[in-house]
Amino acid sequence: MDVVSLSTLASDREKTVSYLREKRLLVTYTRCSFCGSEHIGEVRREKYKCYQCRKEWSIRRGSIFEGMKLSWEKILWAMKLFEMELTAHQAALQLGM
Repeated sequence: MDVVSLSTLASDREKTVSYLREKRLLVTYTRCSFCGSEHIGEVRREKYKCYQCRKEWSIRRGSIFEGMKLSWEKILWAMKLFEMELTAHQAALQLGM
């Protein structure tokens, strides 16, 4: 992906999440990750809830992004910098982290 396409993609959260799901880096939930029930729904931004066991989880659950506090924009840019073979230290400096 070129830098112009990446900047356009990274500026929209919905497009970014769709792209990461398309690349199979984020899980698309159709069942509860705790009890397996199909009675789930999106209750808040990036949060799912099971209406049977009443547990909530993030869309990052079960992915390589679980536990990360980075924005989707920084995640995409970090992936691009790693693709360009920058070290983790160099990427962190470029992203201001």
